[in-house]
Amino acid sequence: MRPKLDRLAWYFDIGYCELTGKDHPDTFIDDWNRFLNEFEAKIKNNVSMSVDFIVDYYGSSSSRFVTVMFNLLSENCRKCKPIVNWHYFEADWTTQENGEIWAEQNPRVKVNFVIRKE
Repeated sequence: MRPKLDRLAWYFDIGYCELTGKDHPDTFIDDWNRFLNEFEAKIKNNVSMSVDFIVDYYGSSSSRFVTVMFNLLSENCRKCKPIVNWHYFEADWTTQENGEIWAEQNPRVKVNFVIRKE
């Protein structure tokens, strides 16, 4: 895993994506848009896609971008066989619940829930 960041960051490898950091109020829209543009191109060129969602904090405004990410995975599920590893802190019920909601709304995307250590 990468070091903690003050803004959203991502890393791609063949069939893999790691999304880390946290929303920064001044940059989150640009960060999410850049991520989603790259993400869409990557999933169209891979036969599998595993996503580690390890975001320390994301605001409610970012929820729409996470929804787009899940929609892209659902739309491409026949080609990319998506898996999302949804990382959350044990006491962070909001992040856990949001992951459960997205998993329920996107049954074609396999979601694993991973409790993070502090």
